[in-house]
Amino acid sequence: MKTVTTIRACIFFLSIAFTGKFLLGQNPVVHVPDISIKTLVSLPSSQEVPVRLAKLPGGNLIYSTLYGQIFEVSNSSAQLLYGPEDHGLEYISGMAIHQNHIYICGSVVQEGDTTMIGYVVKGDLPAGPWEIIAESVPYFLGKSFNDHRFSELTVDPGGEYVYLHSGTRTNAGEVHELPGVPQTVNLRDQPIRGKLLRLPVSPSQKITLQNDSTWLQNSGYLYAEGLRHMFCLAWDKGHILYGSSNSDRRDVGEGFYRIEAGAHLGFPWWIGGKKNPLQFGNYDPASDKLLPSGANNQGYYNPDTLFPAMPAGISFVQPYQNIGPDADKFRDSITGAVLDASNLGLTTTTFSGHRSPTGLVFDTLDLLPAPFRGGGFMVSYNSGSNLLSGDGRDLLHIRLLNDDSLSATQMISGFIRPIDVIQDSQKLYLLDYGNSSGTGRKIYEITFGWATGISNLPREKPFTLYPNPAGETIRIAVVTPLKIIRVRIIDATGKMREAEPDEDHRIDLSGFAAGKYVLNAEFEDGSIYAYPFIRK
Repeated sequence: MKTVTTIRACIFFLSIAFTGKFLLGQNPVVHVPDISIKTLVSLPSSQEVPVRLAKLPGGNLIYSTLYGQIFEVSNSSAQLLYGPEDHGLEYISGMAIHQNHIYICGSVVQEGDTTMIGYVVKGDLPAGPWEIIAESVPYFLGKSFNDHRFSELTVDPGGEYVYLHSGTRTNAGEVHELPGVPQTVNLRDQPIRGKLLRLPVSPSQKITLQNDSTWLQNSGYLYAEGLRHMFCLAWDKGHILYGSSNSDRRDVGEGFYRIEAGAHLGFPWWIGGKKNPLQFGNYDPASDKLLPSGANNQGYYNPDTLFPAMPAGISFVQPYQNIGPDADKFRDSITGAVLDASNLGLTTTTFSGHRSPTGLVFDTLDLLPAPFRGGGFMVSYNSGSNLLSGDGRDLLHIRLLNDDSLSATQMISGFIRPIDVIQDSQKLYLLDYGNSSGTGRKIYEITFGWATGISNLPREKPFTLYPNPAGETIRIAVVTPLKIIRVRIIDATGKMREAEPDEDHRIDLSGFAAGKYVLNAEFEDGSIYAYPFIRK
């Protein structure tokens, strides 16, 4: 039996959680009809921060925390299932389950706070044993939250390989020197950084990952490169791997990519579908309309005459074009204005900047009703920090239209920090990281369809609206014993207004212009439903 000793070290906070803003509790808002959402379980604020969500084979949901704990959700509560004393890893950023095996990954900072070691650990369900599949040699940290570590993994549908993403140590390929560490003088990213590695799930012995370009090229483990930071990877029903990347501090898109063997996604020369200006000797950060105020406070965008030249002969993979209607805001590089691409008949590459995509799943078995069948679903942790009009902290429906374009539709907004999403049969489950005090940490259950003909789904809407189309008033007809406790109306632009039904459940629409709307009704059990209507 192979065993794992506990890996002890200083551990830094998850790299994407850098804004430090305190977010008050919010209620999700449903933007599309025929779906509903309810809180499945509220997580204790005293627990460490949750980062990943999965489901045991034929069993309950589980979630991992940043500091090595894995909890099982049962009867609306969470019980500790595994800890560092079981699997040996005191920092978890990625988790996946395939058949009767669980896989976790993370990078652990070593004594002295200048290097770290990355690990991939595999456990047999339900009770072990656990073993280290792969362990890196020590490699240098970057500065602050820009260090992205071993951040995500996924197992291929056949269960043969673990695909591991090792993120960059830099923001945009700049030099990161650590005080008192001469080996980091003029050091940018290292060979093991910005890579997607393909590792066998059952190697004959533990793989020692070398921080060496030649070794990586010859090892057979290098699958793709030029990935800045992907915290979400997922397979579609055609067994094609996709991922969405976090971009740098400039206001460029968060690229969504199809990732194939041998691919180069462009970092550090291309970021979010734009050429990185640091590679040009005449770059002036002060005149860059895409560089927000204060973004160069650490000098990352200072002129860099020694920036490596773009290699010749490489065909870089470009991100998908997003045709909208949502998550497609961008900043104009000439005027600096924030614009909505689809409203102008344009596309973006791919999602609005600074969203920080963190969770992705595809309906690989076509279990969901139209129009969601076979689609993708993505959550974004940030809202752009007000840089791009607060776009984000939501659940998107993604439709791949062809090999280079997609559509993104906002399904539910109003989360605090959604960090992961999974599908189980005909439902989605969403993990909300909560706010900085630990409140608002929840797992939500999202149900699709009413009269869809799919088993185990609600067959009747809990309310209807009439008349529809409506004139000066519209009435809610409730067909459930539950009481409605809150009503909100959303217009075609996404603007939301509170509504107060009278004692006969009528709503005054005299202040609403003619057009299409969605009414959100929240019931006393916490469930939220949406119903579209037209104001004449």
